[in-house]
This record gives sequence, C-alpha cells and structure tokens, in this order.
Amino acid sequence: MKIKANISLRVTDIAHGSLRVPDSAHCNLHLPDSAHCNLRVPDSAHCNLRVPESAHCNLRVPDSAHCNLRVPVSSSPRHSLQTLALL
Repeated sequence: MKIKANISLRVTDIAHGSLRVPDSAHCNLHLPDSAHCNLRVPDSAHCNLRVPESAHCNLRVPDSAHCNLRVPVSSSPRHSLQTLALL
C-alpha cells in the first residue's frame, strides 16, 4: 500500500529523531541546532531539507528522489549523504 502524504516537520532543539518518509511524500524538514537525525527517504519523495549547524545527520536518499538539501558550512562538518541505487 502506498501512502501519499504532505508533511511539514519541525524538530525541537536537542531532538533525537528517526524520521521515515512514506512513498510519494512531499516534505519540508526544519531541523534545529544540536539535532541528531537519521533520515530515510523512499522513492518518489520530494524533499526540502534544512539542516543547521551542530546537527548530526545521516541521510539515506534512494534513486528517483527529488531533494534540495541545505547544509550549513562548518569547520567540522558531521554530515554524510548516501544515495542508494535501486537494483
């Protein structure tokens, strides 16, 4: 079963989050400072992600996802972006 969702997420300060976005979801994610997040984005997802400084994020984005990522410039970035290919 596919879920079509329009999601707007605001995560509070010092949030420890595990976010799973359903298929065909349109997402606006606002992450505050000191947020520790694990984001899993499925196929056909349209995402606008804003990640502030001091955020620890692991992003997994599969093929055919449309994502705009805004990650601040830091002297010690702790961001990793993985693109998962569908075989």
